[in-house]
Amino acid sequence: MAPRDGSGIYSQPHDDVDQDTTIESAVYNAFTRDVEADLNAARPIIAGGSGATSVNGALQNLQAEKAAQLVTDYNTHLWMPGSFRSVGDTPGAPVADHDFCGVCIINEPVVAAPGAPTNQNLVLEARDEDDTVVPGKVYVREKKAGTWSAWVAEGSIYALTTDVVEPLRKDGGLTPHDNLKILCNAGSTIALTADGLLLFNAAGKPKKLTSWNAGCSLAIGVGVGGLDAGSRVASTWYHIWAIAKADGTKGLIFSTSASAPTLPTDYLFYGYVGAAYNNASNVLHRFNQRNNHVRGHHADIGTMVAGGNATNYTAVSLSAAIPNTAAAVHLIVANGTSAVTGVMSSWFAGAGSSVTATYDETYHSSQHYSADTGRVYAHIEVPIVTAQQIMYRISSAVAAFINLQVAGWRY
Repeated sequence: MAPRDGSGIYSQPHDDVDQDTTIESAVYNAFTRDVEADLNAARPIIAGGSGATSVNGALQNLQAEKAAQLVTDYNTHLWMPGSFRSVGDTPGAPVADHDFCGVCIINEPVVAAPGAPTNQNLVLEARDEDDTVVPGKVYVREKKAGTWSAWVAEGSIYALTTDVVEPLRKDGGLTPHDNLKILCNAGSTIALTADGLLLFNAAGKPKKLTSWNAGCSLAIGVGVGGLDAGSRVASTWYHIWAIAKADGTKGLIFSTSASAPTLPTDYLFYGYVGAAYNNASNVLHRFNQRNNHVRGHHADIGTMVAGGNATNYTAVSLSAAIPNTAAAVHLIVANGTSAVTGVMSSWFAGAGSSVTATYDETYHSSQHYSADTGRVYAHIEVPIVTAQQIMYRISSAVAAFINLQVAGWRY
């Protein structure tokens, strides 16, 4: 029997029976069996059917959406385009023990039945029906080339809200900030407060978070409020990163990287806010930071040059005094005690191996010294050209010399 051809068009299984002739049983049975088979078969779309024997198959062939599909596991569900719902503690839901409803959007060709949807590229948008606000928060999850992303609260990485574009300070290499303060009183811990910080995700999308009050310690190991990776290492600069989840959860991490920290799970946004030095005794140097200006503690940093009397430019390493992200260094300059009365001038430059022109120099005004006055101190700022290094020279080496200490730095 062949009630329909390859194009889905019906044809009779036998020729017409002549009028006023006996109908043979074989012809009659063929027609009735044919009707039975046709009525029980999936009727093709061209004949008003769906070409399928199941709801999902019919929707696939008609390229229609499925309403209110019940999800029992977000990770293994066979997704059809259309609306969905889940109840209670459904595995893989954005929030445990919450009811959700939403829509599934397919980004791939529809597979005709009896084939199953490939489910390799799709987007889920799920609204929290048990949220504390109405309407509830919407979470988004995307599957690309067979790999799921994490759930992300809608709006947290897409739109630039009005508070994001509110002006913030942009000092040097620090992330935009408002009233940023970091304090370290030695030990292992720093404390950060800020009225606002603007963080960014890997795609460069901004997120502003306000009312910061967070700490970070080298003593607690890897995780939020500690290290991003590895273990504590002595004589090492640790860069401080403000981090946040899409839902606004905030935190800090230490990282040896000044450009690419390893972010904890679900933390998508990050911004650079400063650095701290862990000395040879595994103790952080003390410092007090206000926005991009940092005041260190000379007792921790020590003297960079003692009795310096070079009349030609000489390099001074500041690798344990300022981070490699510093744009300038604050110096305390003192002439050495001398029994000779006189005038000495000193010059400083941030250049690398040489100083080729006067515009490379930061000139420090003359210092008077004598046996009566002892040392004379001056504070100057020297821009950094070569990371963690300056150069200095003095006008005379006759019974005169200088001592250099680092008072702090600027980002």
